[in-house]
Amino acid sequence: MRFHDRYPLRAFQERDTEKLKHVITAYPLATLISQGESFPTVSQIPLLIDSPGEKLRGHLDRNNPHCAHILAGGGIYCLFHGPNHYMSPTIYPDPHFPGWNYVTVHVRGTARPIEDIEWLTELLLDTARANEPPGSGYQLTPSQENFDVFIRYILGFEIEIADMKGVVKLAQDKGREDAERARQHLAHVMKEDIGEFLGKLLEDDGHPKDT
Repeated sequence: MRFHDRYPLRAFQERDTEKLKHVITAYPLATLISQGESFPTVSQIPLLIDSPGEKLRGHLDRNNPHCAHILAGGGIYCLFHGPNHYMSPTIYPDPHFPGWNYVTVHVRGTARPIEDIEWLTELLLDTARANEPPGSGYQLTPSQENFDVFIRYILGFEIEIADMKGVVKLAQDKGREDAERARQHLAHVMKEDIGEFLGKLLEDDGHPKDT
């Protein structure tokens, strides 16, 4: 997967497999994109990457339109979004234009469906172990009520990675000191309380929901 000759800037281009795996592990919810009959199919699916960085594993609801594409063993594109935010020029000591800093990883590969129950069980356990907050006290087990029912409603899949690349835009083009300012600022704003914002999304607007 090549970068465009002029975009993004070379300073932002990332191909180090370990760094790309680092992003995927920290931000596992991927946007899956595949070519539909008349328009791309898009879904948000959490994925796990193996240690060598050669495969991704995931599962989805059997009602998801992506299932048909995965069952056919088609090509698929995965986009992982890391932190991002507007960057005010006020964080730098010298004049700059406003910008937007972000981290993304792009993966291109071929999907293969897996319906083996033992494989699916291990995938679900691995996904829970990888993402459950430390000290929560919860552990997913196959003995949990309705586990054997739930697992019948999902399709497992594996993506053989053909290529991947990343974009890490943290003002590296402005020099080490400004890049460090950008890193600290992005880290700070990502810790801001978004409780009020999320609350707006849960408000009842009085309109019936689609079923």
